[in-house]
Amino acid sequence: MSQHDLFSEPIAEASVETEKGTMHVKGPVSAVLELTSIELARKQRDTILLSQEVANGKEFNMRMRAFIQEYLEKNGPSSGESITNAAKEAGIVPLRGDDRAYGGSYLSLSKRKVIVKAGSCQRARGHATGGGIIWALANQ
Repeated sequence: MSQHDLFSEPIAEASVETEKGTMHVKGPVSAVLELTSIELARKQRDTILLSQEVANGKEFNMRMRAFIQEYLEKNGPSSGESITNAAKEAGIVPLRGDDRAYGGSYLSLSKRKVIVKAGSCQRARGHATGGGIIWALANQ
Protein backbone atom coordinates (compact mmCIF):
# COMPACT_ATOMS: atom_id res chain seq x y z
CA MET A 1 0.00 0.00 0.00
CA SER A 2 1.25 3.43 -0.78
CA GLN A 3 1.12 6.23 1.74
CA HIS A 4 -1.52 7.94 -0.39
CA ASP A 5 -3.87 4.98 -0.10
CA LEU A 6 -3.23 4.62 3.61
CA PHE A 7 -4.23 8.18 4.51
CA SER A 8 -6.83 9.00 1.87
CA GLU A 9 -10.52 8.55 2.56
CA PRO A 10 -12.09 5.41 1.06
CA ILE A 11 -14.08 5.85 -2.12
CA ALA A 12 -17.80 5.02 -2.10
CA GLU A 13 -20.52 4.85 -4.71
CA ALA A 14 -24.24 5.42 -4.33
CA SER A 15 -27.35 6.01 -6.40
CA VAL A 16 -29.74 8.60 -5.03
CA GLU A 17 -33.27 9.28 -6.29
CA THR A 18 -33.79 13.02 -6.75
CA GLU A 19 -36.54 15.17 -8.22
CA LYS A 20 -34.59 15.21 -11.48
CA GLY A 21 -34.02 11.46 -11.61
CA THR A 22 -31.37 9.10 -10.34
CA MET A 23 -28.05 10.65 -9.38
CA HIS A 24 -25.01 8.36 -9.34
CA VAL A 25 -22.36 9.53 -6.91
CA LYS A 26 -18.79 8.33 -6.58
CA GLY A 27 -16.26 9.91 -4.27
CA PRO A 28 -14.99 10.06 -0.74
CA VAL A 29 -17.28 8.26 1.72
CA SER A 30 -18.02 11.46 3.69
CA ALA A 31 -19.11 13.32 0.53
CA VAL A 32 -21.34 10.48 -0.62
CA LEU A 33 -22.96 10.20 2.83
CA GLU A 34 -23.54 13.96 2.93
CA LEU A 35 -25.23 13.98 -0.48
CA THR A 36 -27.46 11.02 0.37
CA SER A 37 -28.36 12.62 3.72
CA ILE A 38 -29.30 15.86 1.98
CA GLU A 39 -31.57 14.03 -0.46
CA LEU A 40 -33.18 12.05 2.37
CA ALA A 41 -33.78 15.27 4.32
CA ARG A 42 -35.34 16.88 1.23
CA LYS A 43 -37.69 13.93 0.77
CA GLN A 44 -38.72 14.05 4.43
CA ARG A 45 -39.29 17.81 4.21
CA ASP A 46 -41.37 17.46 1.05
CA THR A 47 -43.46 14.69 2.61
CA ILE A 48 -44.15 16.79 5.71
CA LEU A 49 -45.01 19.88 3.66
CA LEU A 50 -47.33 17.91 1.40
CA SER A 51 -49.16 16.35 4.34
CA GLN A 52 -49.53 19.79 5.96
CA GLU A 53 -50.78 21.25 2.70
CA VAL A 54 -53.31 18.44 2.25
CA ALA A 55 -54.50 18.86 5.84
CA ASN A 56 -54.75 22.64 5.47
CA GLY A 57 -56.56 22.25 2.16
CA LYS A 58 -59.13 19.91 3.68
CA GLU A 59 -59.64 22.24 6.63
CA PHE A 60 -60.03 25.22 4.30
CA ASN A 61 -62.59 23.41 2.14
CA MET A 62 -64.60 22.23 5.14
CA ARG A 63 -64.65 25.73 6.64
CA MET A 64 -65.55 27.32 3.31
CA ARG A 65 -68.40 24.90 2.60
CA ALA A 66 -69.85 25.54 6.06
CA PHE A 67 -69.44 29.29 5.57
CA ILE A 68 -71.25 29.26 2.21
CA GLN A 69 -74.22 27.44 3.73
CA GLU A 70 -74.38 29.75 6.77
CA TYR A 71 -74.05 32.83 4.58
CA LEU A 72 -76.87 31.75 2.29
CA GLU A 73 -79.09 30.87 5.27
CA LYS A 74 -78.61 34.38 6.71
CA ASN A 75 -78.55 36.43 3.50
CA GLY A 76 -80.52 34.43 0.95
CA PRO A 77 -79.42 34.08 -2.68
CA SER A 78 -76.09 35.87 -3.17
CA SER A 79 -73.31 36.19 -5.70
CA GLY A 80 -70.31 33.94 -5.35
CA GLU A 81 -68.09 37.01 -5.22
CA SER A 82 -69.93 38.50 -2.26
CA ILE A 83 -69.82 35.18 -0.39
CA THR A 84 -66.11 34.76 -1.13
CA ASN A 85 -65.33 38.33 -0.04
CA ALA A 86 -67.23 37.79 3.21
CA ALA A 87 -65.30 34.55 3.77
CA LYS A 88 -62.02 36.39 3.33
CA GLU A 89 -63.13 39.02 5.83
CA ALA A 90 -63.99 36.18 8.23
CA GLY A 91 -60.42 34.84 7.87
CA ILE A 92 -61.18 31.88 5.64
CA VAL A 93 -58.33 32.00 3.17
CA PRO A 94 -56.62 29.22 1.21
CA LEU A 95 -53.11 28.16 2.17
CA ARG A 96 -51.45 29.72 -0.86
CA GLY A 97 -53.78 32.72 -1.06
CA ASP A 98 -55.06 31.81 -4.54
CA ASP A 99 -58.69 32.89 -4.98
CA ARG A 100 -59.30 30.06 -7.44
CA ALA A 101 -59.26 27.69 -4.44
CA TYR A 102 -62.70 28.96 -3.41
CA GLY A 103 -64.33 27.53 -6.53
CA GLY A 104 -63.89 23.93 -5.40
CA SER A 105 -66.12 24.53 -2.37
CA TYR A 106 -68.94 25.87 -4.55
CA LEU A 107 -68.52 22.97 -6.97
CA SER A 108 -68.61 20.40 -4.17
CA LEU A 109 -71.79 21.85 -2.66
CA SER A 110 -73.39 22.17 -6.09
CA LYS A 111 -72.63 18.56 -7.04
CA ARG A 112 -74.11 17.38 -3.74
CA LYS A 113 -77.20 19.51 -4.49
CA VAL A 114 -76.77 21.59 -1.34
CA ILE A 115 -76.64 24.83 -3.37
CA VAL A 116 -78.01 25.67 -6.80
CA LYS A 117 -77.43 28.37 -9.37
CA ALA A 118 -80.25 30.85 -8.96
CA GLY A 119 -79.21 33.37 -11.58
CA SER A 120 -76.37 35.48 -12.84
CA CYS A 121 -75.07 38.96 -12.13
CA GLN A 122 -72.49 41.49 -13.22
CA ARG A 123 -69.06 40.59 -11.88
CA ALA A 124 -67.30 43.05 -9.64
CA ARG A 125 -63.88 41.64 -10.52
CA GLY A 126 -62.37 40.14 -13.62
CA HIS A 127 -61.55 41.55 -17.01
CA ALA A 128 -63.46 40.31 -20.04
CA THR A 129 -65.08 37.56 -17.99
CA GLY A 130 -68.58 36.20 -18.04
CA GLY A 131 -71.19 37.08 -15.48
CA GLY A 132 -71.07 36.05 -11.86
CA ILE A 133 -73.26 33.33 -10.40
CA ILE A 134 -76.02 33.88 -7.88
CA TRP A 135 -76.09 30.93 -5.47
CA ALA A 136 -79.00 29.80 -3.29
CA LEU A 137 -79.58 26.91 -0.94
CA ALA A 138 -81.30 24.07 -2.76
CA ASN A 139 -84.00 23.83 -0.11
CA GLN A 140 -85.02 27.53 -0.24
